[in-house]
Amino acid sequence: MLEFGDILKWDASELRAAGEELRWDAKKFDVIAEDFARVNTEDLLGAYAESEARERRALVDDASDLFRDMTQAGNDLLTGASAVEDVARKASEVSSRAARQEYSISYSGEVEYHGMQDESERKTIKLSIEILVDLYIRKSKEIVSTLENVYESIERLKNTADWLSSTKQAIIHSKSDQAPKGEWNAEQANDWWTSRSHKEQEDMINNHPDWVGNLDGIPFKDRDRANRKRLLLMKESLGSRRRLLEEDISEYKKGNRFRDPSSETKSKAAELANELERVKKDEKKLEPLLK
Repeated sequence: MLEFGDILKWDASELRAAGEELRWDAKKFDVIAEDFARVNTEDLLGAYAESEARERRALVDDASDLFRDMTQAGNDLLTGASAVEDVARKASEVSSRAARQEYSISYSGEVEYHGMQDESERKTIKLSIEILVDLYIRKSKEIVSTLENVYESIERLKNTADWLSSTKQAIIHSKSDQAPKGEWNAEQANDWWTSRSHKEQEDMINNHPDWVGNLDGIPFKDRDRANRKRLLLMKESLGSRRRLLEEDISEYKKGNRFRDPSSETKSKAAELANELERVKKDEKKLEPLLK
């Protein structure tokens, strides 16, 4: 449990050093991403070349992610260090102020008076000190909570850096004519997508947009293109269905298809008419989505 005495002993020097070191190390991954992105594998042929190209593409993406996330984590640690220094300084100022006014603040934050002041004045001063003590304890707990989240994000970076895992390798080298697996998380889906060539990505967006449109981990611009493609395919399907229904209804009215005006054929015509209305409504719903 965090107490007032703990705050007085806070030192942000190691936290600040860790933040600076993390940002410095992040730059190495930026260099790796740039170097590998410049490597040209287009002239290589065969399965080995494709395997090498996939690993390079995935590595470039992972290195870029590590640069971004490590830089952010480093910045967060530096922000946390500044917050630690600020709250420790203010807590020390409150402790010094209390001592000058003949009050003491215990390790747990209890305020005690040791002088001869009037009781009413003593209560007012004590209350003001207690409010500040409580404020800085609450702020300190918030800082600890924030830093715990930063440490968790740093721990998650290990998953991105786990380049040699069998699961990651299986994802990278999975066939492009197979749909992504439903149990993949966003990071695994991103590995799968970024390891594909530009041609493979375009093929999936155009021919299998349902694989891409709702898959977490795929860049938004690619998901947006896939979803627009899905909408266009839906529009084409609805248009084809509408034209067939209109033809069927037209044939019925001419008497060319349903020559016997029995209750069964009338019911069929009504059913076709209702379906046609539903199709037309669905087409109208798609119009604003395609703009």
